[in-house]
Amino acid sequence: MRIAPLVPLALCLSFALACQKPADSAPPPAAAPAAAPGQVKQPAEPAPAAVAAPPAAGLDQALAQAIEQLEGKKYREMLERFVAPQDREKALGAAGSWDKLAESFAQGKAPQLLERLQQAKGQRPELSPDGNRAVFAGKPDAPGVAGKDLAWERVDGAWYLRN
Repeated sequence: MRIAPLVPLALCLSFALACQKPADSAPPPAAAPAAAPGQVKQPAEPAPAAVAAPPAAGLDQALAQAIEQLEGKKYREMLERFVAPQDREKALGAAGSWDKLAESFAQGKAPQLLERLQQAKGQRPELSPDGNRAVFAGKPDAPGVAGKDLAWERVDGAWYLRN
């Protein structure tokens, strides 16, 4: 599934976030004194603009952590961390326990997922308008996992694999 980029909406959201004043911000500084007669008043320096966090903040770290855990054959830890909360019951229901799920995963899809995650490291994902879904597009003509999209979803600030 591809997410059509909505640049105008994303720009509006970014601009709106950048213009928001934090609730706990300090009051504005006092105005500069007026220039004495015969002196030219110097313009005040503009205040630095608030910088919003990038929409995919934390995704690079999640990607690197998933790769590290798979390379280290830490399948249970990887699954516990990156299976989305809404998918856990289904995943555990079929396997019965994290250990059995990890064993099955190690013998099946772990090498393919590691390969696809490594490919995604150099790509820029397509982000949903709200910035909570990121898709690393597969290469349409590529065989195997290289041709598949890799989807991530942010839930409560943490990124999870969704495919």
